[in-house]
Amino acid sequence: MDSSSQLRARIEQAQEREEQLRRNRERETIDKVFAESEVRFKIGNEQVLSALGTIQFDADGQPMNGGKPLEERLRDYAEINGHAVSGTVEERHDQGKSSVRSRADFASDADRVAYIRAFGDLAYARLPQTTPETRTVEIDALTWTQYIALPDRERARIAGLRGAGFISRLKHAHGEQERNARLAGIPRK
Repeated sequence: MDSSSQLRARIEQAQEREEQLRRNRERETIDKVFAESEVRFKIGNEQVLSALGTIQFDADGQPMNGGKPLEERLRDYAEINGHAVSGTVEERHDQGKSSVRSRADFASDADRVAYIRAFGDLAYARLPQTTPETRTVEIDALTWTQYIALPDRERARIAGLRGAGFISRLKHAHGEQERNARLAGIPRK
């Protein structure tokens, strides 16, 4: 091997090392963006990057996608693909960290801003204007007539707590009461 071939081989090796170092720096930068992001994904970072497409780096070495900083694109992706995000607004809000159930619960604009910072714009947007009426239902004293008058969500909650057998027993008990009332000659209400 002559000296010019050796020189070319060394230059190629140096270029490969430089390329590998550049890729490592870019990977570390992307990993840092994911680590510092307010968004946490249930799926792997590679899947998110694959869905976003090509990542480019600006003159300052910051990762960009579609002309926007990667952090902003991660938030956009999370908003569109809520199923891929862990700690979604619903999950975070439903963990009981806030007693806010409607926009009417905010005493001041500062409270509203603090809520948005803690749970996000989407959580605030999903809050109803006023707190819906909530009824406490004593499940053990519940009658079939009371049960069928409940909103669907409450009936589903009770069925989930007690099972389908409980609902069947309520319905059966109601039928028995009506049958006994008919046999006793008591008119229906």
